[in-house]
Amino acid sequence: MKREMRRSSLAAAFCALLASWNAGCNAPRMRAPSYRVVRILDGDTIEVLMDRRPVCVRLQGVDCPERGQAFGTAARR
Repeated sequence: MKREMRRSSLAAAFCALLASWNAGCNAPRMRAPSYRVVRILDGDTIEVLMDRRPVCVRLQGVDCPERGQAFGTAARR
């Protein structure tokens, strides 16, 4: 009895896994937004145009010297 219960719950879990895996296959693909870079503030901060307004964006995971630090001018290029 326990063995049959275990098999049926395992089969139900497998069917649920298959159903959830297939659910995302038919989702429409979204285009990634693109923005125009207006200027580079320093090595890890840029200014972009979003809805015709400038917005400062700090790049995550990038560690560059800030303005006024050693090599700060070179990081702007």
